[in-house]
Amino acid sequence: MAGPFGGHPTLERYLNWLREQGFQCRTGYADLEERSALLIMVQNSSGEYVFIIGDTEMYERLTPSQVSYYDSVFGVSSPFSRTPE
Repeated sequence: MAGPFGGHPTLERYLNWLREQGFQCRTGYADLEERSALLIMVQNSSGEYVFIIGDTEMYERLTPSQVSYYDSVFGVSSPFSRTPE
């Protein structure tokens, strides 16, 4: 029996897929109110960029709604499971 997130990509896999599409991704950490949070800058070939700031770690699996959101933000249609529009 497959687990509930068996076919869903990790954040790392999603970012690697974006790199394959010509995006650049840089990671680091930001200090936010007495704690550190993962900071990811994703830049497209036109130089436009989006920051992902949050508690999602690189090896956490993305839900279909997260994939849909990221696809929308980055203007792509990834091959991963996402919620229907």
